[in-house]
Amino acid sequence: MDDLFDAAAMYDEDYLYFFAAPGGSSEFATHGPAVPGVGVPGEAVADLAWRLLELRPGMSVLDLACGHGELATHLAARGCRVTGLDSSAVFLDRARADAAAAGVSVDYVAGDMRQLPWTGRFDRVVNWSTAFGYFDDATNRAVLAGIAGVLRPGGRLAMDLDNLTSFSPPTLHHASSQHKKTATCSSTATTWTRVVPFTK
Repeated sequence: MDDLFDAAAMYDEDYLYFFAAPGGSSEFATHGPAVPGVGVPGEAVADLAWRLLELRPGMSVLDLACGHGELATHLAARGCRVTGLDSSAVFLDRARADAAAAGVSVDYVAGDMRQLPWTGRFDRVVNWSTAFGYFDDATNRAVLAGIAGVLRPGGRLAMDLDNLTSFSPPTLHHASSQHKKTATCSSTATTWTRVVPFTK
């Protein structure tokens, strides 16, 4: 199976420089200026994930394709036991440094979302910043099955997706400040979020 793009070449120091939060805009950021309008501030994202997934301190959370770890660090600061998985060594190095600077513990793991090494370990999974859909349909479905496999009974998944056209609109909820269980909308792209309870 061929990957659709070279993730290791894309997610490098240059990517962090342009797309990671600049120092001072997040209490956890330690590097680089952001491109204006990219993303939502980390605390706002953590608030949204907290509400969507009905998170509580002590819950076990997998941040799947965690990138440079900002969401994972925010959730750990709120008391969740967080594991972040990503395939980018550069991002994981940044994530570990930011978690240490924030004084929180996050277990950052190098890995591939197509081969999750856990079974029934997590109460919740977050998959944020359009970190889903990198593969062909069959492989994307296998990734979803893998997510279901790492969740405990009654576990939940929240995904943040900018590529709405790849999904069926009736199954997604449009972002709106009036709805408690939907996502926020950034100025550059409409963000859609789906909370999915998994049953086995």
